[in-house]
Amino acid sequence: MTEIFNKLDEEKRLAIINSGLEIFSIYGFQKSSTDLIARKAGISKGLLFYYFKNKLSYFEFLFEYSQKIISSSIDMDLCRKTRDFFEVLECVIDQKYKLLTKYPHIFNFIVVAYWSNDNRIIDIVSNKVISYDNFNIYEYLDNIDKSKFKNEEDIHKVIEMLSLMLDGYIQNKLKMNEDIDINEIMKKYKVWTSLLKEAVYK
Repeated sequence: MTEIFNKLDEEKRLAIINSGLEIFSIYGFQKSSTDLIARKAGISKGLLFYYFKNKLSYFEFLFEYSQKIISSSIDMDLCRKTRDFFEVLECVIDQKYKLLTKYPHIFNFIVVAYWSNDNRIIDIVSNKVISYDNFNIYEYLDNIDKSKFKNEEDIHKVIEMLSLMLDGYIQNKLKMNEDIDINEIMKKYKVWTSLLKEAVYK
C-alpha cells in the first residue's frame, strides 16, 4: 500500500515518516508502540497499517527511505570544487545538516537500525544497505590540499573532533525539544574551524 501512501500530500507523508523515525530511534523496533507513532502522526493505527502492512514493513520502508534521502542529499561535485580541507567539510556538513531541519531524527534512526540485535532488522539492513549509502566523509576529501597541514594525521583528529561537537549539539537540541537551526550550526562550525585552522595549518 506504499503507493497509496506516496499519493498523500507532503505534509501528511512527512508527519508519518518523522513520527516513525522519532519513535523507533528512541525505543528501538521491538519496544516502539505503533499506537504512539500513529498518534504523533495524527492518524489512526488502522490507517498506518493501511499504508504499511505491519510494523516491520513500516520500519523497512523508513530504512530504505532514509538511505535514499541521505545518499542523495550531498552534491559531491559541488563539495569537490575546492581543495581546502575546511571548505570541503563546510560544504558537506551544510548539506548534511540541512536534512535535520526536515528529518530531525533520521541519523539516529539509521544508527538504531544498524545496531539492532533483532534478526528481522538485521535482515533488512543486510539486504537493503548499499555501500554508497554509508556516509563516509573521506569520500569527499580525496582531492584536498594536504600540504596546508603541519601533520597529515591531524586530518583524522579534526574530523573526529568536529563530528563529536556537531553531533553533541544536535543531540542536545533534540533532548531539549528545540528546533534545529542550520544557520546556528554553521556559525558554530566557523568558530570551531577558525580555532582548529590555527592549530593544524602551517
